[in-house]
Amino acid sequence: MRLRFLALLFIATSAFAQRWDTFHFGMKGGTDYYQFLSDGRSDATSQSFGFYAGLFFQFKIDEDLYLCPEVLYVGHKRDQFVHGIGYTVGGMPMAGEWGEMRVREGIVQFPLVAHYKFSNDFFGEIGPQLSYSIERNYDPIVSGGVPSQITQKPDYEKLDVTIAAGIGYHIAANFAFSARAYVGLSQREYEARSAGVNLGIMAYFN
Repeated sequence: MRLRFLALLFIATSAFAQRWDTFHFGMKGGTDYYQFLSDGRSDATSQSFGFYAGLFFQFKIDEDLYLCPEVLYVGHKRDQFVHGIGYTVGGMPMAGEWGEMRVREGIVQFPLVAHYKFSNDFFGEIGPQLSYSIERNYDPIVSGGVPSQITQKPDYEKLDVTIAAGIGYHIAANFAFSARAYVGLSQREYEARSAGVNLGIMAYFN
């Protein structure tokens, strides 16, 4: 029953989109580079490569202008000095305010960008982006294969507001290459702002 309902919904949406040429939707995905611009320590680097995937929608506002809400999942792994974390190495508790961790994080992003067509092939986009961290796991970075364990996870700001801007190029009728950069508007961790770049492919369903 559920599969039948989803099939009917997809058929109805496709038929509606074909009749209304001011609306487009599809999927996009690719690689994402993520970092913190500063994390309060001069000897710390917090950057990583990951992936993103999700859906996009385009609503025509003017001849060459579209409003484009998106829903994306971003996953990445990075090495980072973490403040306020508790962990043991070889069964011994580690003292100190900072711990060097391999951080694995999953983030849901909600971009809302204005999409402008410079020509039939090239386009640009800019707008706000809301991000929410739904999962973050830590693995202590230790040498010699010594077993370690997290005993206390730190609090962190899960919500992030950024501004995003990018460009794109249609490589085929239903496919486009896109590149987008984003930077946080407020400090999140240890006086740090988030920043990132994603590169990928957009596939149009209609």
